[in-house]
Amino acid sequence: MKFFKNPAVLLILSLLLIVSSTVFSTRVKLGGKCDDVTDIFYTDTAEQRSIATLLREIVTQSTSLSLIAQDYGIDTEDFDQQADWLEWALRSERGSERYIYVEYSELLKAFTALRRQLDSAALTQSDQAMVNAAENLIDADIAQITELSSVYNNAVRSFNRRYDRFPATFMASFSGVDMPEEFT
Repeated sequence: MKFFKNPAVLLILSLLLIVSSTVFSTRVKLGGKCDDVTDIFYTDTAEQRSIATLLREIVTQSTSLSLIAQDYGIDTEDFDQQADWLEWALRSERGSERYIYVEYSELLKAFTALRRQLDSAALTQSDQAMVNAAENLIDADIAQITELSSVYNNAVRSFNRRYDRFPATFMASFSGVDMPEEFT
C-alpha cells in the first residue's frame, strides 16, 4: 500500500488514466464522426447505392465484357488485372478511398481500350447485345459514381475543415483513427 501513497506513483497513475481516457474518448467520438463521413462511400441507403457498391457492379460487368472479348481473341490481361486490383482495393479496410480511386481510374482507362477493341470486332448479334448491355450498365454506374463522389468529397472537405488541425489530427493519429480521404 505504501507504493500507492507515493506522490510520484500517484502522479504517473493519474497521467496514465487521463491519457488513456482521452485516447479512448477520441477514438470513440472522432472515429464515429469519421465513420459517418465514410459511410457515404461504403454504405447503401434505401434511396441510393453506395460508391463501393457501384464499383463492385463495374467489376462484375467487367468480367462479362472480358469473357466475350476473349471469345474473339482480344487480349484482356491488362483489363482483367485492373478489375482484380479494384476488387482487391474494395476489400481493403476503410481508409483507402484514394487508393480505390487510383485503381478505378486505371480500370476506366483499360475499359476504354477494351471498348475500342470490341467496337472493331465482328461480334455476333447476341454477343453485341450483351456487350451493349454491360457497357450501358457500366456507363450508368460511372455517372452515378461521378455524382456521388462529389457529395462524398464535399463531406470529406467539410469534415477536414472542422477537424484537420491540431490537436484533432494529433489525437486521431495517436488513437489510431483514420481520417477520411477524398475519392480523387
